[in-house]
Amino acid sequence: MEEKRDYDVFKLKIGANNTIESLRITYDNHEKPGPEARVAEDQRLRESIDRSIAALKAGELDGRQAEIKRLGSDLYCAIFPDKVGSFFEDALNAMLDDRSANPSRWLRIIIEVHPRSDVFGWPLEFLYCERKELWLATERPFLALSRHLAFEGNFDLSPQRRPLRALVVISNPGGLAGVITTRVLEEIGKLADSASQRGEEPGMEVQVLGQVEAYERQIPGITYQDQPAEYPILKDLIPDWKPHVVHFIGHGKLDGIEGSLALTKDNQVDWTPADDISQLFSAWQPRLVLLQACESALSGTEPAFMSLADRIFKRNIPAVVAMQFQITNDYASQFAQGFYAALRDGKDVDEAVQVGRAKITNQVRWKNRDFGAPVLFTYRPDAIMQPLSRVGPKLPGLILGDALKLSATQRVLGKLQQALKCLEEGTAQLAEEKAELAEASAKRAIAWIDDVLRGKFEVDQIVRGWLSDARECLASCELEDAKQRLNTALDCLATGPTLAPSGQGKTLPAGPGRMLDQASAGERTLS
Repeated sequence: MEEKRDYDVFKLKIGANNTIESLRITYDNHEKPGPEARVAEDQRLRESIDRSIAALKAGELDGRQAEIKRLGSDLYCAIFPDKVGSFFEDALNAMLDDRSANPSRWLRIIIEVHPRSDVFGWPLEFLYCERKELWLATERPFLALSRHLAFEGNFDLSPQRRPLRALVVISNPGGLAGVITTRVLEEIGKLADSASQRGEEPGMEVQVLGQVEAYERQIPGITYQDQPAEYPILKDLIPDWKPHVVHFIGHGKLDGIEGSLALTKDNQVDWTPADDISQLFSAWQPRLVLLQACESALSGTEPAFMSLADRIFKRNIPAVVAMQFQITNDYASQFAQGFYAALRDGKDVDEAVQVGRAKITNQVRWKNRDFGAPVLFTYRPDAIMQPLSRVGPKLPGLILGDALKLSATQRVLGKLQQALKCLEEGTAQLAEEKAELAEASAKRAIAWIDDVLRGKFEVDQIVRGWLSDARECLASCELEDAKQRLNTALDCLATGPTLAPSGQGKTLPAGPGRMLDQASAGERTLS
């Protein structure tokens, strides 16, 4: 049984002359056209956006969360002006109001930008709605952001049966900096190997083409093709194996407006132009192509990948993910873990990319540009991968069952994410020597945590212990320590401990906290 999603859709279309059209489609297919407008033309706002984008591309905003947030807010003000912004926020509020009764409700945000629009080169994955305190490209579990590409051809969007087949192409030609892929392969290998470890039908098969180190060949769950990433080999392998996903890791370059990939030939670089790359998919069209710039990638790789995305899309491939900035190997592995786990389990590709971005965000907390690096271009984001072949949703940290349990988990995650936002605000206020405001933010975070600790939820004892630790740190205004413990609690929820509505008087042993919550010493009783 495929996991149910009730998607509302909010479409934003930006024309060549910076005109804006908006449309809301509810999950039961009722269309409501929104107001028309133009991209904001305020000179100071545009200059601020241009300066911030230049600084972002140069890596100058890393570690400067307030400035990244300002860019996101400026982008939002520019393309969601006045009535368009109100129309979007009304759609968001309606979806959120319904989630308490129907936790399968999501809002899918689809933005289409004409290539001649001023907005075409803007990093829309950093959009931030200040009134709702939401990052549109990382918020989950209820938003999914993608960029729409118009296309008049035909796509094969029929559901594909498990297992998910992923071909990872590692191009490491001589004369260029080495490609480091171990962490990414480890995460993908774990996902592919997990089913066999449990004696289940495999949910994912992975083949790797290209040069890898000897120790990388020991990673379980992966089949290694003992061949280099050369064009003729790829041209034969893709139609023979028929992968659902082709994942390229390596270098690119941009010549004018034309992107090229660095394949290999006789162990030297073989710069392969966009036309030739698109021909790789003439006999078999994968459902998705992922273009990943490695940490050591040449300058110009990311613009080349963005240019290639459009050309590949026109080869009848319905989704392309490209990195608009270099991404560190650690964060690339975080993205891969979330992205492939979601695809393997039958999630739609926009949700999978949103999960991958959120995995990076859990590490960087919007403090550097890595979280906004993955860009999804798609024709139709709701029909990319195969449905689940198992009964019911299989979500980490969740007891499978009825909608009541699913709703409880999402409510707890929502409360803890609100606590984390309060912590981020308090940390920034302390840095600005605004102690009273920081203390108020800490108290708000405590209130959100208390909602979980004292609410009618059965929370795993380990998670509960970390939350109690975080609460104690907050009471002492030790915000960085509190944030670390709260992040650990969130990680535990994502990787194993269980959560469900509790019965009356449910008793749990104490967690690993330094000190038990004052409301319950020794053994903890949730009421």
